[in-house]
Amino acid sequence: MRSLTLYLVALSLSLPPSLAAQSSCWTIPDTSAIKDSARVASAAKPRVLHATALGANHPLIDGTLDDPAWCEAPAGSDFVQTSPNPGALATLPAVVRVMYDDAAVYVAVRLFDPSPDSVLAPYPRRDDENTSDWVFVEVDTRFDRRSGYSFGLNPRGVQVDGTWSNDIDFDTAWNGVWSGAARIDSAGWAAEYRIPWSQVALGRSTVGAPLTWGINVYRYTPHRGESDNWSPRLPTVVGIVSHFNQLQGLTVPRHSGSLELVPYAAASGTRSPTGSSQNATGGGDLRFRPTPSTFVGLSVHPDFGQVEADPSQVNLTTFETFFPERRPFFVEGSGLLSFPINCYAVRDCGNENLFYSRRIGRSPSLRDDFGDASSPTGTTILGAAKLTGRTPGGLSLGVIEAVTGREEGTLGRTIEPRASYTVVRATQDFGRGESGVGVIGTLVDRSLDSWTDDVLRSGALIGGVDLRELAHMGFV
Repeated sequence: MRSLTLYLVALSLSLPPSLAAQSSCWTIPDTSAIKDSARVASAAKPRVLHATALGANHPLIDGTLDDPAWCEAPAGSDFVQTSPNPGALATLPAVVRVMYDDAAVYVAVRLFDPSPDSVLAPYPRRDDENTSDWVFVEVDTRFDRRSGYSFGLNPRGVQVDGTWSNDIDFDTAWNGVWSGAARIDSAGWAAEYRIPWSQVALGRSTVGAPLTWGINVYRYTPHRGESDNWSPRLPTVVGIVSHFNQLQGLTVPRHSGSLELVPYAAASGTRSPTGSSQNATGGGDLRFRPTPSTFVGLSVHPDFGQVEADPSQVNLTTFETFFPERRPFFVEGSGLLSFPINCYAVRDCGNENLFYSRRIGRSPSLRDDFGDASSPTGTTILGAAKLTGRTPGGLSLGVIEAVTGREEGTLGRTIEPRASYTVVRATQDFGRGESGVGVIGTLVDRSLDSWTDDVLRSGALIGGVDLRELAHMGFV
């Protein structure tokens, strides 16, 4: 027995410092008083989480949370149930910490569970939010209380991401480039994130200026049928992003103007008894952030061959079928171009409502009239440009200009004329995002000819104004 005792003492002394640090700052929060009325009321009020600047030691994104640097960041806890008992504190505690440097923002979430063998952890494909334990970090990086990004992980490290717009609309089409890892252990499971600054749009551009983000952490635990949020998300409260808590302590990083160029080239050929033919095409996309709060996109003859195909649908109505936008050029910053209108009584209007970007490059309008099986199934986009951004004064701006080419059917007849599409959307926020006024204008201009003059309109011009008002959030 004496030798066994000496062995155990030696084992405890040999623990790595990182594990000792983990045990000291990732301890399970006190759950004995989760029904305390004062504690419940405090969790329901607006709260602030402080981010910590990283020093020389950076965390390894592996899901273990054993890096000493995490202990230097303040913790956020006391998650609030959305279901099954809205407003009550979560029965399973969780802790979140945030750090940052000039390259990225780092987030760690410790998700305690006394039954780790009950944690559901399948291996779905990316963006397939199926039945599993999940944790999502949601951030309003512009702090306009109506837009944001969502980064999700399941216990196997499978990623799900998307964007928020208009406070309540979520779109999974956006795919950011970020790192994440998760791991199940004896205390439950944990998740780590590294989100590069280049993947998000900021509300200001002055290097070193303080930043405030909206933040929420969402947890779903299927084996208990429970969903929890650090920023309370209650069925009786309207809005989502507008009710995020605050993340403070960040500063605008040094910015060198990130530039991404993605060229492509393709060639094809056919051979038959009557002869042969070859065809070659090329183009590219250019993405540029001149400032942390501004995005510029240019696309020349874009190739969308990597984009997920639309599901098959049978439309027996007289209304157009609206498909979600998945083309990267049009997905980036689409929330700033959204203008909701009440047309759902007729048919689903799609995520972008008044401006439906899928009409740019759609199937030629007269293909069924003047085309055949060999006619183009889509209209060629010759080029497109996009500008989105937000000023420190609360002005958000989105502009798109796109030009599509003429498409021919049989006997040289036009099945889609050359056309240009212009969209301008501007929104001015007031009272730290609690209210705002916006305008939008869209213009379509077609170059009609003898085949299309009698059946298509030469152009269309639409404008709109919207107002919004939010309840006071209580932050000082």
